Amino acid sequence: MFRGSAIFVDNATGYIFVQHQKSLNTHETLWAKEMYEANCRDLGVVPQKYRSDNAAVFHSHEYKQHLEAFSQTQKFAGVGQHHANGIVEKAIQDIQSTARTLLIHLAIRWPEQADLALWPMAIDHAVFLHNHLPDVDTGLTPRDKFSRQRWPHSKYHDIHVFGCPTYVLDKKIADGKTLPKFLPRSERYVHLGFSPFHASTVPLVLNPRTGEITPQFNCIFDDWFATLSANVDDVPTFMEEQWQHLFGDSQFQFPTDDNDPPSLTPQSQVPLSYEPSALDSFEPSTSRYAGTQPTLSDPSVFREPSQPSFERESVSVEREQSPPANIPTSTNTGNPTPSPLQREQQTQSKSPHITARETPIDLPSSSIPPTSSSGPPLRRSTRSTRGKPAPILDPNPHSKTYVSKPLPSSNLAEINPSNDPDFNDTENLHSFPKDTPFLANEDLVLTTSHPSYRRFKTQPESDDGGICGFYDLHFSYLGYTTTNTPKFVFLDSKAPPDSIEFLKTGTTDPDILSWDEAMAGPDRDKWREAALKEIRALEHKRTWLEAPESNATVRVIPGTWVFRVKRAPDGSIIKFKARWVLRGDLQDLDMDTTAEVVAWSSVRTFMVLSLKLGWVMKSIDFTNAFLHAKLPDNLEMFAHLPRGFYSNMRSITGERTVLHLKKSTYGTTIAPRLWYEHLMKAFHELGFESSSYDKCFLIRKDMMIVVYVDDCGISTDKPEKIDELVNQLKEKGFDLEIEGDFETFLGVEIRQMKDGRYHLLQEGLIKKVLEAAKMTDCSPNHVPAAPTPLGKDPNGEPWSQHPWRYSSIVGMLIYLCTNTRPDISYAVSCAARFNSNPKVSHATAVKTILRYLKKTSDKGLIVNFNGTLDLEAYCDADFAGLFKSEAPYDPAVSRSRGGYIIFLGGVPLIWKSSLLSCITLSTLEAEYVQLSRSMTVLLGL
Repeated sequence: MFRGSAIFVDNATGYIFVQHQKSLNTHETLWAKEMYEANCRDLGVVPQKYRSDNAAVFHSHEYKQHLEAFSQTQKFAGVGQHHANGIVEKAIQDIQSTARTLLIHLAIRWPEQADLALWPMAIDHAVFLHNHLPDVDTGLTPRDKFSRQRWPHSKYHDIHVFGCPTYVLDKKIADGKTLPKFLPRSERYVHLGFSPFHASTVPLVLNPRTGEITPQFNCIFDDWFATLSANVDDVPTFMEEQWQHLFGDSQFQFPTDDNDPPSLTPQSQVPLSYEPSALDSFEPSTSRYAGTQPTLSDPSVFREPSQPSFERESVSVEREQSPPANIPTSTNTGNPTPSPLQREQQTQSKSPHITARETPIDLPSSSIPPTSSSGPPLRRSTRSTRGKPAPILDPNPHSKTYVSKPLPSSNLAEINPSNDPDFNDTENLHSFPKDTPFLANEDLVLTTSHPSYRRFKTQPESDDGGICGFYDLHFSYLGYTTTNTPKFVFLDSKAPPDSIEFLKTGTTDPDILSWDEAMAGPDRDKWREAALKEIRALEHKRTWLEAPESNATVRVIPGTWVFRVKRAPDGSIIKFKARWVLRGDLQDLDMDTTAEVVAWSSVRTFMVLSLKLGWVMKSIDFTNAFLHAKLPDNLEMFAHLPRGFYSNMRSITGERTVLHLKKSTYGTTIAPRLWYEHLMKAFHELGFESSSYDKCFLIRKDMMIVVYVDDCGISTDKPEKIDELVNQLKEKGFDLEIEGDFETFLGVEIRQMKDGRYHLLQEGLIKKVLEAAKMTDCSPNHVPAAPTPLGKDPNGEPWSQHPWRYSSIVGMLIYLCTNTRPDISYAVSCAARFNSNPKVSHATAVKTILRYLKKTSDKGLIVNFNGTLDLEAYCDADFAGLFKSEAPYDPAVSRSRGGYIIFLGGVPLIWKSSLLSCITLSTLEAEYVQLSRSMTVLLGL
């Protein structure tokens, strides 16, 4: 039976490990210590020093012997001086606070499953959240700093709300068997966090019927508790006895100081002192479930543990290395979903403007009765709405409400809220003061971006008038003149935030913007025009049919806007481009989605052959390329309406509408494949054949073509043949245009020099890299790298990813060196080794490259054709070049680095610098291995 826990906290990083115990004796504590050290070994850490309080277990002979056996030392805090071990005390407080919050949230959302027997599992989940939530300043988690390895951010999708309903697929169906049609396909369990012995996709769930806790895989999580129906009477209030069992006798979670203002304590109550306990241990009373596992108890109440024990064991671990100076240790805890009472209170503000992320004024809980979390049915607001506008939140928990001015356009009709069923007073969730300024002359627009599953009776679809006839374009900005007025108004108390700040996934590319960034910037009018142009182009291609939501037979996928400033190679702005893309990451299609693009080695071969033959080179571009391909007949796709557009059809039919896709759309997983097959089929019908080396290098006896998605380079002996090819493609239904001479291709400027040579430049990309790294005014450097190799630097200070992200800058440098700058290949290859765990020393090496590019920004690759088509390859390798740059025990210290460059007609075609995949025993052997690698590429040509 659970009695308590031992907690281990790393002083340098804040990493926490908790091991629950059946008793608080020495044997159990040593077992907890061994489990902690096993966890440390898995993360590559060896504890050497411990600091603990003066509990008897830490003074026992067995504990001291265990320390001596592993050459570990121990220090004690002074008797009664808990502040001497303050890091552990703070960690205990934080973990307990989070665990209490998780159980309280479960009691509010699912009262019948709330039981203090779940306390150990809540502690484990709180520890997991603490160790894996990044610091808002550094982007690093305690686990990242402790293990010196990044925890994959993709696993954040596997984190779910503690205690949420989890529907587990029936075992017979999982085994490939069938069930009778009237039997349920799944069973409802309770989510208890992650299994420590399985992958992050395998949660621990509690079976309320049997009381058994098991790991499961085939699960669907209801994080919003939308599938539950709770009785208002079952939701406890803070004045009831069971809440005092959890909080103690104080109304505050933490003790207040003696000199706190009197206003903190109601006059009707005498302030009571409260001393927060540590990881409280207790023996839960007999559960109503069978079995030995901790299970749930009587509905709607927390039971008081019998004979509670306030003993605890706390240990802090002292690491040899000190914490990095620029990475502050911070405590990160999860933010569970707010209670219905809290969400009800986020509806009114005393300020003249309702602002984005503004903290609402809390209303007395007695004035707002709690509501059911069952979801779809909406109740009437208890506050008066007479004489006030009554906007309604979309029942969809992921929808957003925006208030904005309509786009001035003769093609768009204004929305009259009185004609829209969504503005019905009888279903009002939120009301606003009459003097709220933006409701006087503005329209309320609802946009939806939530995937859903629906199967209803099919209704007829419509394409009359197109999207621009059915939609009103409204952009989420208010247009106030004062600089302090926010650009957006969010009424999303029922929805999660759009972005999670602590994930630190924002792009560093200033030319790529999200919807919010574009509409809040100075060029928002241009972005509005670009968005409208995009929707009209999609409508012109008859990409979709508008249909009632009940017609959707598969998952409805949301879309998102991507805004990009398209620039010339010299950095000048060409146009503002808006693209509405589907959220392909939410699709699960069981079909091949790969699509090839031309390699830059093929582009340089294309140029060399054109120079040899004396042909003319042009470039063409396809407009909305992916929309040319139709979806297969057996593939159904439905999408939500684009953000910023509202359907007038809904006011006519009274039902929400979706887009039934008829053509391939940007963002879908299958779109690149469908476009590639559609385009290749057309070229093959016109007599072109794909090269065996590169399928996107097309050859005909009088013409050559290189294809990179929707950009093509064409070379032929007569310019008239290019016009003829364009007309033939237009007859096949393609929308394309000739951009001009082959002067730019994929961001590379191809400049012809006076002597007939060509100069390949990427000045725009170099400028963008310098701006992204905040180094436009840096001092130039004459060399791209230091003379010594770049090692892992295991004891170095981690890079904080501020003010620039390491992987983003290195990615742009890789594109630069593989296209036009072979002179930085070695330096970029060295830096790219450490994308997953960069240190300050590695960031310094990247800065050296950037300073070199600052000095040589006007340099690039010279295409100096010698008149022949001879292939020449040059290669070389060192032997154990990382010796003395890597730790002696690291296998990488024995690896050699090699490189090669292949010429065609005197023009550099392919080059590469990288570490050899195998360990060689001599310089001769290393050079032989590198020769073999280069010949593999050469023979492919």
